[in-house]
Amino acid sequence: MKILARILIFAALVGSGWSCSDEDLGLNQSNPNGPSTDNYWVDLDRIENTLTSAYSGMLNHWLMAIQSETLRSDMGYSVTRTTTSGRYFHWYNQTFNNGSEDLREKWEAYYLVIFRANQVIEALEAIEQTGLDMERWTKQMAEARFLRGLMHFYAHSNFNNGNVIIRDFVPKSLSDFHKNVSPSAEVIEFFRADLEYAYENLPASNPEAVGAYRASAGAAATALGTSYLYEGEYNLAIQMFDDVINNADYGYELIDPFVLFTEEGENSKESILEINYTTEIQPEDSQWDETSFNNRLGRFTSPTGGGIQRFNCASWLVDAYVNEPMNMQDSRNMINGQPRPVSLRTSAMVAVMQDTVTTYYTKQWTADVRNAFSGNNVGYWKKYTSHDLPIETEDGTGGTSWKGSRNVIVSRLADVYLMYAEALLQGNGDVSGALSLINELRDRWALQLLGPDQGTGDDYDGVTYSVASLMDHLMFIERPLELSAEGHSIRNIDMRRWGIAEQRFTDLAAEEYYVGSFSYNGTSKKGLLVKGTAPSNEFVIDFEYDQAALNYDENLHSYLPIPLEEERNNTALD
Repeated sequence: MKILARILIFAALVGSGWSCSDEDLGLNQSNPNGPSTDNYWVDLDRIENTLTSAYSGMLNHWLMAIQSETLRSDMGYSVTRTTTSGRYFHWYNQTFNNGSEDLREKWEAYYLVIFRANQVIEALEAIEQTGLDMERWTKQMAEARFLRGLMHFYAHSNFNNGNVIIRDFVPKSLSDFHKNVSPSAEVIEFFRADLEYAYENLPASNPEAVGAYRASAGAAATALGTSYLYEGEYNLAIQMFDDVINNADYGYELIDPFVLFTEEGENSKESILEINYTTEIQPEDSQWDETSFNNRLGRFTSPTGGGIQRFNCASWLVDAYVNEPMNMQDSRNMINGQPRPVSLRTSAMVAVMQDTVTTYYTKQWTADVRNAFSGNNVGYWKKYTSHDLPIETEDGTGGTSWKGSRNVIVSRLADVYLMYAEALLQGNGDVSGALSLINELRDRWALQLLGPDQGTGDDYDGVTYSVASLMDHLMFIERPLELSAEGHSIRNIDMRRWGIAEQRFTDLAAEEYYVGSFSYNGTSKKGLLVKGTAPSNEFVIDFEYDQAALNYDENLHSYLPIPLEEERNNTALD
C-alpha cells in the first residue's frame, strides 16, 4: 500500500475540529453533530488528524491545475488543436478571464489548505503545554506553517501581480471573510516568515512519511530559494539551492533515468515534495471528488479516452525532444550495436512515434498502442500515466481510466539544479558554475554535454557560452524539456519573469509542421512529426498558437485575476 494510504486512513477527510463545510467553510455557525472547538483539540493526536487533513487538501487536482497551466503556457494543446469547445480551450487561446472555472477552483484549493493549516496553528497555540511533547509540537507547527506559507507563495506567484489575500487566522464569523488583498511585498514577507520557521524547525527528512509526502527542511529550503529566484534575489537563492543539493542530511540525489516517472520511482531521492495518489483507498469515490485519492491525469495524457479534456505535447516540444543530441560516447545510447532512436530523457518524458525501443504499457513499439498516433496526435506525456505497468491501457489501474494511482511531483532536485544554474548566471555571471550544474543533469540522461571539449572522452557541443547564450539554452531547451507539464505553474511563471511570453507565442505561431508516416518492421503509420513545409496530402500543423499570439496581453494574462466569485462575495475587496 502506498504511503498516502498509511498516512491518511483515519484523517483524510477531517476538514476541521469544529466541523464546517468546505463549500463556504461554515464559519457562521457550528455543526451540531460535530465536535466543539472547546474540547476537540485536547491533545497532539487530534491536532495531527487536522494536520493530515491539511495535507489531504493537496490531493485537489485544481491546486496544481496541471491541465490549464500547461495549456496556457507554450507546452501543450487540447485534443485536436482546432476544437472550439470544452473547459480548456480558452486557456490555450489566452481568452480566460476572472470567471473561468478552473481559476476559481485553484484559488479555493489554495485557501482551503490555508484554512486547515490555520486551524492547526491556532490549536497548537491554544493547547495546554504542561507535560506536552514539545518536540512533536514544534514539528506540527512547522508543518502547518510550511503548508500555509507554501499556499500563500503559490497564490502570490500566480494571481493578481502578487497582491493576494493573507489569511492568517481561522475566521469566526462571516465578516472575517471580508478581507482585502495585501500588497505583494507584504505577502512575500508573510509567506517567507512561515517558510523560514519551517526551514529552521522541520527535520532534514520526515521519517513519518517514508517518502516525500510530508514537508521537510529541504522542501522549505527549496520553496524559499524559488521565491528568492522569482524576486531576483540571486545570492539568497544560491544559498538555499546550495543547501538543498549539498546537504547530505537531506539525502537528495538524481535517480536512474529508467526509473523516473515510474511506479518504482515514486517518493524517490530526487523527489522533494510529492502528492501521493492511490487506488487502494475509497475506490468507490467519484473521480470528480477532490477529496478522493485517485488521479485522473492519466486519462487526460494517455491515448485512452480523455475527450476534449485531453492535452498533448505541442509540436515544438515534440520536435525538441526527438532531436536532442545524445552523448554517443555513453554506452547507454547504444542498443544492440545501434544508436538509440531518441534520448533517454525523451523516452522518460514522452511517448513519440520514433521510440521503437521503449515499452509503452504492454507494447514494445510505442506507435503500436491502439493507433495512438493516428491523426495529429504526435506526442503524449508519460509522467502522469501508468505506462510502466503490465496493463494494456489506463483502464487497468483503478478499473477505469478515470482513476489512476500515479503520484504528482510538486518539486524535484532537477528543478533545483536548473534554478541554481540560473541564479549563478544572473547573480554572478558564473557561466562555468552554471555549465557544471546543467551538465551534471544532462549526463544523467546521457545527453551531449555543453561547452568546449574537456578531454573526458564525452561528446560536447563545442560552444563557448556567454551568460546570454546559456540563459537562452535554459529558457528554451533545458528547463522546458526537463520540466514539461510539471510542478506548480513552472513554465508560466518562468515565461512571465523572463519577459518572453508574448514573443514566444508569436514565434511559435509562425512555425509549420506536418504529420508524416513512420515505417518500422514492415509497418507504416501516420504520426511522425516533421518540421517544415508539407508535401501534398499531408496533415499540416501551421496553426498552433495563432490565437494565443493574437490574444496574449501581458497585463491580462501573465498573472491570473482574482476570481469573480471572490470579488462577488468579499465586500472588502477594492
